[in-house]
Amino acid sequence: MYTRKSRLSRAKSLRLLEHFALGTTARAAAELVGVNRNTVNRFYLALRQIIAEEMEKAVPRHPAQILLLLPQGMRAALQ
Repeated sequence: MYTRKSRLSRAKSLRLLEHFALGTTARAAAELVGVNRNTVNRFYLALRQIIAEEMEKAVPRHPAQILLLLPQGMRAALQ
Protein backbone atom coordinates (compact mmCIF):
# COMPACT_ATOMS: atom_id res chain seq x y z
CA MET A 1 0.00 0.00 0.00
CA TYR A 2 1.14 3.59 0.10
CA THR A 3 1.84 3.60 3.83
CA ARG A 4 5.48 4.69 3.42
CA LYS A 5 4.59 8.26 2.47
CA SER A 6 1.15 8.38 4.01
CA ARG A 7 0.39 10.78 6.82
CA LEU A 8 -2.70 8.81 7.75
CA SER A 9 -2.59 7.43 11.25
CA ARG A 10 -2.73 3.68 11.63
CA ALA A 11 -6.17 3.97 13.24
CA LYS A 12 -7.58 5.92 10.28
CA SER A 13 -5.99 3.50 7.80
CA LEU A 14 -7.60 0.56 9.58
CA ARG A 15 -10.97 2.31 9.61
CA LEU A 16 -10.66 3.00 5.88
CA LEU A 17 -9.76 -0.65 5.31
CA GLU A 18 -12.93 -1.67 7.18
CA HIS A 19 -15.03 0.70 5.07
CA PHE A 20 -13.42 -0.64 1.89
CA ALA A 21 -14.31 -4.20 2.93
CA LEU A 22 -17.88 -3.15 3.70
CA GLY A 23 -18.24 -1.47 0.31
CA THR A 24 -18.63 2.06 1.66
CA THR A 25 -18.17 4.72 -1.00
CA ALA A 26 -15.10 6.92 -0.82
CA ARG A 27 -17.17 10.01 -0.12
CA ALA A 28 -19.06 8.38 2.76
CA ALA A 29 -15.89 6.83 4.20
CA ALA A 30 -14.15 10.21 4.05
CA GLU A 31 -16.94 11.82 6.06
CA LEU A 32 -17.08 8.97 8.60
CA VAL A 33 -13.31 8.80 9.15
CA GLY A 34 -12.68 12.53 8.89
CA VAL A 35 -10.26 12.66 5.97
CA ASN A 36 -10.34 14.19 2.50
CA ARG A 37 -12.28 12.35 -0.20
CA ASN A 38 -9.23 12.32 -2.49
CA THR A 39 -7.18 10.65 0.22
CA VAL A 40 -9.74 7.88 0.43
CA ASN A 41 -9.78 7.56 -3.36
CA ARG A 42 -6.00 7.06 -3.38
CA PHE A 43 -6.23 4.61 -0.48
CA TYR A 44 -8.97 2.59 -2.22
CA LEU A 45 -6.99 2.61 -5.49
CA ALA A 46 -3.91 1.26 -3.71
CA LEU A 47 -6.01 -1.52 -2.16
CA ARG A 48 -7.51 -2.42 -5.54
CA GLN A 49 -4.03 -2.58 -7.09
CA ILE A 50 -2.82 -4.91 -4.33
CA ILE A 51 -5.87 -7.13 -4.82
CA ALA A 52 -5.34 -7.21 -8.60
CA GLU A 53 -1.67 -8.15 -8.20
CA GLU A 54 -2.47 -10.94 -5.75
CA MET A 55 -5.23 -12.29 -7.99
CA GLU A 56 -2.84 -12.23 -10.95
CA LYS A 57 -0.38 -14.36 -8.97
CA ALA A 58 -3.11 -16.82 -7.97
CA VAL A 59 -4.68 -17.36 -11.41
CA PRO A 60 -3.05 -19.95 -13.66
CA ARG A 61 -1.95 -18.81 -17.10
CA HIS A 62 -2.33 -22.00 -19.14
CA PRO A 63 -5.84 -22.60 -20.58
CA ALA A 64 -5.78 -26.26 -19.50
CA GLN A 65 -5.19 -25.18 -15.90
CA ILE A 66 -8.09 -22.76 -16.08
CA LEU A 67 -10.36 -25.53 -17.37
CA LEU A 68 -9.49 -27.67 -14.35
CA LEU A 69 -10.74 -24.93 -12.04
CA LEU A 70 -14.19 -24.85 -13.65
CA PRO A 71 -17.05 -27.01 -12.36
CA GLN A 72 -17.59 -30.28 -14.26
CA GLY A 73 -20.77 -29.07 -16.01
CA MET A 74 -19.07 -25.96 -17.37
CA ARG A 75 -16.03 -27.96 -18.46
CA ALA A 76 -18.22 -30.30 -20.49
CA ALA A 77 -20.03 -27.39 -22.13
CA LEU A 78 -16.76 -25.78 -23.22
CA GLN A 79 -15.20 -28.91 -24.67
